[in-house]
Amino acid sequence: NYGDQIEDAVELLAMYEDSPHTSETVKISLIQATLQIFYKRPFEALNVVNNLFRDILNDDGISFHVKDYVAYIYRALENDPEEFRKNFC
Repeated sequence: NYGDQIEDAVELLAMYEDSPHTSETVKISLIQATLQIFYKRPFEALNVVNNLFRDILNDDGISFHVKDYVAYIYRALENDPEEFRKNFC
C-alpha cells in the first residue's frame, strides 16, 4: 500500500484536493486514496479528509453522484469507523 511506501503521500493527495478540473472518476479515486491514507496515518490525514469532504459537499459544480458518495462515507465513518475500515480498506 502506498500509504506505507510513500512518505509524503498525505501532501501529494492534498495537492490534488484543490484541483477544480478533475473528473468525477478522479474525484472518487482521490476520496478512496485519501481514506486509505487516513486509516494508515489518521493524525496526518485528518485535515485533508475534512477539507476534501467539505469542499466536495459545498461545491455546486460537483456532481450529485460524488456528493452522495462522500455523504455515504461520512455517515459510515460517523456511525462505525472500524466497521467501515474493515469493509472499505
